Amino acid sequence: MKTAIFLCMLWGVAASAAILDVSGFGAVGDGKTDDTAAVLKAVEKAVPGDTIRFATGCFFLTDNIVLTKDNLTVDGNGTLLFDHKPSKDRKMNKLVASGKNITIRNIRITSNAVTRSAAHGLISASNTENLFIDGVDISLSPSVAIWTMNVANLRITNSFIHDQWADGIHISRHSRGVLIANNTIDHNGDDGIGVVSYHDSAPWNKLPRNDSVLITGNIISNTPARGICASGGNLLITGNRIFNTGKAGIICTREGWISEKTLITSNIIGNTGTAEKYGFDFYNSKGTRSGIHVQTNSNLLIADNIISDAKNGGCGITLSAAVDVVVRGNRISDCSRGIQIDSPQNYATPERKMSDELMKQIYANYATVPAFAGSDNLLIDGNFITRMNRDGIYVSGCAERAVTGLVVTGNFLSDNNRGNLDSVRDIWADGLDRAVIRNNFSAGTSAEKPLSPVQGIGKNCKATVFEFN
Repeated sequence: MKTAIFLCMLWGVAASAAILDVSGFGAVGDGKTDDTAAVLKAVEKAVPGDTIRFATGCFFLTDNIVLTKDNLTVDGNGTLLFDHKPSKDRKMNKLVASGKNITIRNIRITSNAVTRSAAHGLISASNTENLFIDGVDISLSPSVAIWTMNVANLRITNSFIHDQWADGIHISRHSRGVLIANNTIDHNGDDGIGVVSYHDSAPWNKLPRNDSVLITGNIISNTPARGICASGGNLLITGNRIFNTGKAGIICTREGWISEKTLITSNIIGNTGTAEKYGFDFYNSKGTRSGIHVQTNSNLLIADNIISDAKNGGCGITLSAAVDVVVRGNRISDCSRGIQIDSPQNYATPERKMSDELMKQIYANYATVPAFAGSDNLLIDGNFITRMNRDGIYVSGCAERAVTGLVVTGNFLSDNNRGNLDSVRDIWADGLDRAVIRNNFSAGTSAEKPLSPVQGIGKNCKATVFEFN
């Protein structure tokens, strides 16, 4: 009897979940007829547990399709083609997930946009939870492909995201419990993946930062900005392949909130900083061009990445006003410099001083907060650096703000100064306070101009140990 009751309960659940094919509500799917009203009828008819199916065809949509009910699925082999007419308010037609427990899978979503002229994404969600996007092909958004704000438990997996006019994926403002995995992201008009935690006086920017984000197994290419731009807490960026970026491969920089507790591991990054616009003529591709760039952040591990071919002066790894960072076991080749560390002058001037709030975030684990942000408490250990155009490791503090508490040890440097420049070293450092540089190995160079015989430190160093092998 109990078994029979249990089976009936299962049958009852199955029976209550309907598949609503939009063609049954009058949708034509010829790519020309306005199917908005028919699709909205299917959405209105759906109850929690139902699937709204776009079986075949191209469905022309002239308004938002908003999923307000919980526990709905959208799938099918069809295409959602959103009409886009640029407007002063930058509105766009899109698929909006406002209910909880929404799944969007195995469909194509596109628009007829011809320039960057809107905000949000062809899939948009805010102030909700449990959004699952899997196996979706998204293209030609007038803004980003996927946009979220304040979404808990978000999964974006196995999707092809290409040819947008802005970011491929844009996650912002207290999105947490996020997995972005195994997507192919190609030819987008800004960053491939942007995880940004805006925070300022505007009401919509007062949410907490993003938290607990895993970005893994993605292939990101041909983007005029960064492959991945990430800010928030508890970020893991691992196992991605990033190449052909106008700016940096991966950047962690403050977007109102700083990033901390971030791991960047086992990524393959190549051909960054190309300054190419990749077909998006409006975009200014000036900016940092390094394979990995960390600026105004704290508590990071950068380990076991393979980085090559940073163009236009880009370094393999750049740390700028970065605090409590370990750089270990990376293989860096064919860049301007292998690893560059600085405390830039513009962080040490009163007019550019960061807010007390940000300084307290960066130096939360310190007994006192310094006057200006700098590069402090860094370990550069066991990296293999070869064929740099200039120096292997280059550290530069400034008079107002030294690089403090630096340890450089166990690094192997080979065949650098490929640019045949004067006064280039495998390791050079100036503007240090309480640093240790020892047990590094230089194999020399095959360039016409040898490395400078002065492998060491400048005059503006205090309490520093330097030994070179």
